[in-house]
Amino acid sequence: MLYFERVKVGGTAHFFVYMSMISQELYREIEALVEGLGLELVSLDWKGTSRKGEVQVAVDGGGGGGVDECAKVSRHLGVLLDLRDPFPAKYTLKVSSPGIDRPLRTERDFVRAVGKPLRFRHENVVVKGTLAGCSEGRLEVVVREERRSFPLGEVSAARLLGPWEEV
Repeated sequence: MLYFERVKVGGTAHFFVYMSMISQELYREIEALVEGLGLELVSLDWKGTSRKGEVQVAVDGGGGGGVDECAKVSRHLGVLLDLRDPFPAKYTLKVSSPGIDRPLRTERDFVRAVGKPLRFRHENVVVKGTLAGCSEGRLEVVVREERRSFPLGEVSAARLLGPWEEV
């Protein structure tokens, strides 16, 4: 994974590209640890620079990743990261639930969200609707009473809508 940082120096913008601090091996290890605790790893991200950052972890457990579940993951993951020492930088570990407006990243996320309102980007257009189905790499979404189909590979920035948002 890559992430970008934009820094303005003397009126000139400079862009820096960093490799993710989280390797595929570490991701799989963390995912196994979270699943071993009976939860699902929703997201795992590094936010920051190569000198200082934050490891952001979102977990879910059917009824949601409550405070107790997040604390348990934080304790276990803190031990794993202390033993492995995978980051050359100082970091803060942040474990949370994905929230009511959780991101949708995998086909499994979309299947679980069938019947719920969501929003996503498709060809640089924001689409809001109700997810009617997800199979064979396609999303079926009801948009203003019209059923539309979208290739899952062309969908980005998808998330559930919160109850305060209109479809």
